[in-house]
Amino acid sequence: MVRGNYPVNLGRTRVYVSTSKSAPFGLKSSTGNMNGFVPYRTNLKDITDGSSKTLLMSETRFAAIDETDDHRTLMLSDYGGFFTAAAPPNSGTDRFRWCDGALDPSMPCTSTGDNPADWQLIARSRHPGGVNAAFCDGAVKFVPDTIEPGVWEELSSMNSGNPAGSW
Repeated sequence: MVRGNYPVNLGRTRVYVSTSKSAPFGLKSSTGNMNGFVPYRTNLKDITDGSSKTLLMSETRFAAIDETDDHRTLMLSDYGGFFTAAAPPNSGTDRFRWCDGALDPSMPCTSTGDNPADWQLIARSRHPGGVNAAFCDGAVKFVPDTIEPGVWEELSSMNSGNPAGSW
């Protein structure tokens, strides 16, 4: 395993979806939990909201020390390397099975159970005022912490049909 600062977009608030694909990356589950989940594939034609209006990846931060059991941003593992748009950048509280919110007050975290429906990881950076985010068209933009929550959520969706709004 390895830690990384650029995880993929799993959508608005959930790690998995039950039947439809709503973000460029994610899991489908017929059972509503980790049993029977499968990652899905996304083609550019699936991104009907527009590739320039859909988040692909964003910055995030990982635990300050390797010896902790904080699995946020673990790449090449079953449970890491993703963010959700449950809260705007650098705000909100991460909810994840393996995290230690006492390590860094600027990365609050509540440890949850094994149900991915309870998990959310927020885009975070050490830059003042926002995060760098890559969009599906390849553009990298600085997204301010002050972005409206609904706009941030809409940017995380690839096929809602709703306009993302300006930011």
